[in-house]
Amino acid sequence: MANRVVLAANNFTVFFSRRLQHCGCLQTATNTVTYTLLRPAFHAEAGGKTQTFSWSLEGNAKVSSNLRSFDSTSVNFRPENQSFFSISSRQQNLTRVASTVCKYSSDISQENNCKLIHTLGFSEVSRLESFTLAIPGSFCTSRRLFQLGPNNRPLPGVKVYRSSANIISCSRLFSTTALTTYPVCLGFGKKGVRTDRLAPATRGAVVSTMGQNSSSNSYSVNKGDNPNDRQAKSTSVEAVVCSTNDLQNGQMKEVEVGGQKVLLVKDSDQFYALGNKCTHYGAPLSKGSYCNGLVRCPWHGACFNVKTGDIEDFPGLDSVHTFQVEVRGTDVLVKADPAALNNFRRVKTMSKSEQSDAREVVIIGGGPASVVCAETLRQEGFIGKITLVSMETNLPYDRIKLSKTLSAKAEEIALRKEDFYKDIDTRVLLGKEVTEVDTVGKQVVMSDGVKLPYTTLVVATGGRPRKPDILGVELANVFTLRTVKDANTIAAKFKDKHVVVLGTSFIGLEVACAMVSNAASVSVVGNSAVPLLHVFGREVGEWIQKLHESKGVKFYNSNSISEFEGQDGVLTGVSPATDFLKGSGLNLTDRGYVSVDKNMRTNIKDVYAAGDITVFPLASVSDESVNIQHWQMAHQHGRIAGLDIAGKGREISSVPYFWTVQFGKSIRYAGYSYGYDDLILHGNLEENKFVAFYTKCDRVTAAASLGWDPIVSQFAQLLASGGSLSKQEARQDPSILAGKLSET
Repeated sequence: MANRVVLAANNFTVFFSRRLQHCGCLQTATNTVTYTLLRPAFHAEAGGKTQTFSWSLEGNAKVSSNLRSFDSTSVNFRPENQSFFSISSRQQNLTRVASTVCKYSSDISQENNCKLIHTLGFSEVSRLESFTLAIPGSFCTSRRLFQLGPNNRPLPGVKVYRSSANIISCSRLFSTTALTTYPVCLGFGKKGVRTDRLAPATRGAVVSTMGQNSSSNSYSVNKGDNPNDRQAKSTSVEAVVCSTNDLQNGQMKEVEVGGQKVLLVKDSDQFYALGNKCTHYGAPLSKGSYCNGLVRCPWHGACFNVKTGDIEDFPGLDSVHTFQVEVRGTDVLVKADPAALNNFRRVKTMSKSEQSDAREVVIIGGGPASVVCAETLRQEGFIGKITLVSMETNLPYDRIKLSKTLSAKAEEIALRKEDFYKDIDTRVLLGKEVTEVDTVGKQVVMSDGVKLPYTTLVVATGGRPRKPDILGVELANVFTLRTVKDANTIAAKFKDKHVVVLGTSFIGLEVACAMVSNAASVSVVGNSAVPLLHVFGREVGEWIQKLHESKGVKFYNSNSISEFEGQDGVLTGVSPATDFLKGSGLNLTDRGYVSVDKNMRTNIKDVYAAGDITVFPLASVSDESVNIQHWQMAHQHGRIAGLDIAGKGREISSVPYFWTVQFGKSIRYAGYSYGYDDLILHGNLEENKFVAFYTKCDRVTAAASLGWDPIVSQFAQLLASGGSLSKQEARQDPSILAGKLSET
């Protein structure tokens, strides 16, 4: 067993924004209640001797005469739940443990923002390698878990996260005048609860903890839930999942722990365990691709870091849990929190705004770029104000579902619930249209005349429906599809009607799929020879058309509509919603797109743009400026802008990835095929299984597939890792991609 000694930092302050329920002695004097919450003790073990140092947690609060407790939502602190602070160290003969007094006070009239001040006096401490701090697990219910250092600001280089598993760890290095720089792991545990996950086990054969990977850097919520409403209630489970020789480096395997599927990865002779479900739509990550520490979803291309579980490419908003891995002899053992196993989505810890910070970020737009930008800022510790302005009356939602399910309700497909935005101190203004941006005065003007000042502006307004200049386009039964309201209106009216869809885009074809079973007829009009000719090529386009025709859809290719005469119709297609930026000084292309650099910065300082309205340098095609209107890329734009605003700039290097579902057949696509000069096709279209490689000169620039997972994810992973596929290689068996990834 490792030597244990209670050690120190100089001073640090812990803030809890939730009230704590009192227990113990209660003394009433006028309007004040004085009470003792609990009295655990410090236990120090070194050189075979144990010393105990008492400490107390006391508080004063102004209360009404009828108030019996602070808060019934918090876990009771009672004597039977006592725990201890301890520090585990491999260093021998550590000396001098100072007693500690922790005091807690709160004023109920000030929203009960509780404050606990630790003053741990340490001295003569040297060469400490690591420590574990264990306190009552119910402390984990706080929103803002830790603020360290003078003036309640984080110490440099320190991040502290909250966990549903009653464990907290610092992801960086801790440094004070008393401690040089050491890795830190803080953990919370209750008496009677197993906490052996906080340190490597020592029983049996030689044990090593692999990859330092556990779910201790975050908390978990159901998608869209308020991240502060959940509390950890369970202990860890463990299972031997394989032998050390069962996996080669770079391989993945689906294993079972506690009745749930877990992904096990081996890399550089280290094992990592993480949730096996993609947080977007739940795809099994074990069926995806792996390269250089990232696993990519086989369905839609989201990427997760196997060491941290953090989402690093999109779509989706949430990360996955990671679990502790130990090697005992030749056995590989995984330990996990059942709560984390049962809830595969994990929301990263977020900061909140503070009045002392005068910065204000205004984000215009209600799509994924806006949401991810706001979340990234909070994840990176931004404590200024954030305001999100959207023309729509609904909270940001999963827009791509509208063309597949026209009757979808906004609340059912919301990216986050209202409470989430409140919890991360992000003000959301709905039904507000920005009509002008004053980049000199740093303010935006809305249609109602209200002006919003900003220190940093992010424009992510996406597209607006494009109505063609056709006689009769304003007729009552001619619709555009962009919003939930549009989709619901169409859904309510198309049954038993003759429907014409103008446009053979992905959206147009998906709308045709959604309508054909209930409409009297569905006809699609497009100006190309076959649907999606410029994206997929003639062969794949013809297959898509035949699939639709087999379901009753009619096509009028190489055509356009000259006039509407009262027939029902749906118009698809969008233009960049940037008219309000004219005169702002921002560089716009002749088609209205905003030019940005690799950090999503515009030509004007402190103004960023993201999503469908931008042209940006695409790394996979030698930084050619392109416009990519993909759901996945909009997420990434928001993240890159948020990182740069937070002072942690990272250039965009994401590979475009999208998908479309046509009558239950899901086609994946990665890369950028514009201007391709040849198509190399593998498989059999008639059997609904193919891979298509799109080449330009001697290089493959894009890949599409049906029924051949995870080939497209492997291709995206290859490009993202800096690799490439030549035309000659593409003519070989597609399995060559797996081999090339292993060499990257």
